[in-house]
Amino acid sequence: MLSHNNYPGMQTMTKKRVAAIIGFAVIAFVLYNVVAGGAVVVAKFIWPDASYTLLSSIGGAISIIVLIAWNSFLGAGTIDRSFATRGIRIIRSTKNIVLLIVFVVLISMALNSLLEIMTSYVKDDAFTKISKILFEGSIWEIALSSVAVAPICEELVFRSIFYAGFRTIFASRLKKKSAVILSAVFSAACFGFAHMNAYQFIYAFAVGILLALAYEYSGRLIVPIIIHMVANGASIIRTFAPYYQRISTSHLNLLIDGIVIFAVAAVVLLLFVRGRKNDPDMAMRDQNS
Repeated sequence: MLSHNNYPGMQTMTKKRVAAIIGFAVIAFVLYNVVAGGAVVVAKFIWPDASYTLLSSIGGAISIIVLIAWNSFLGAGTIDRSFATRGIRIIRSTKNIVLLIVFVVLISMALNSLLEIMTSYVKDDAFTKISKILFEGSIWEIALSSVAVAPICEELVFRSIFYAGFRTIFASRLKKKSAVILSAVFSAACFGFAHMNAYQFIYAFAVGILLALAYEYSGRLIVPIIIHMVANGASIIRTFAPYYQRISTSHLNLLIDGIVIFAVAAVVLLLFVRGRKNDPDMAMRDQNS
C-alpha cells in the first residue's frame, strides 16, 4: 500500500503549491455561490412566482456542472486524490458501505434531536431566517433542493476539493492517520462556517467529519453524497412526520429519542467494525501499513 510520503508529488510540496491548493478551493467555493446565486436571480426574473426553494435547485444544478468541470481541472495535478483511487481501501464490501451510511445517518438524526432542545434555550435569528427560506416551497421542492441538489454541490466542494486539498497538504508533512484527521476537521470546519449560523455549524461540523472519513475510507465520492442525501431526507421526514411534531414539544422526549438513536448507531458501528475485521482486504492493508 502507498504510504503517506510516496504519493505522486507528495515529496515536492512547496509554499507555492500550498497556495495554489488553497486558492483553487476558495475559488471553487466562490464559484459555487456566485453561479448558484446568479442563476437564482436570473430564474426569479424569468419565473417570478417560483419559490426560492425551487429556484435554488435550478441554481444548484447549474453549479454542479461548473463544479464538475472545476474538479476535472484540479484533477490535472493540483490536488492529489490518489487516496481515492490507489492502494487498499479500508471498506470495499457493499455491506460495510451500507453500514457506514446507516451509521452516519443515525448520528445526524440523533444530533437533530439534541440540537432541537438547544434551539429552545438559545435563539439564533440567522438559523430562523435560513430555516424559513429553506422550507418555503412544497415538500417536493424542498426534497429536490435538499436531497437531490445540495448534497452533490456540497460534497463536490467540501469533500472532493476542500478535504482532498487539505489532505494533499498534510500528507507531505504528517503520518497518514494524522493527515486524515486534520483534513477531516479542517474541511468540516469550513463546511460548518459555510452554513452561517451556530446551530447548523455544530451539526455540519460533526457530520462533515464523518462525511470526510466516509470519503477517505471508501475511496468513492458517491458514498458521502449518498450519506448526505439520506441524512437530509431524514431531516425533512423528521420535520413533517407527526411523531416528531408530537415529541418536539417535550425536551425529555427529544432527549430520549436522541439517546435511543445514538444507541442504535453504536450497534451499527460495532457491526461495521466487526465487518472490517472479517474483510480479507484488512489483512493485506495491515501487512502494507
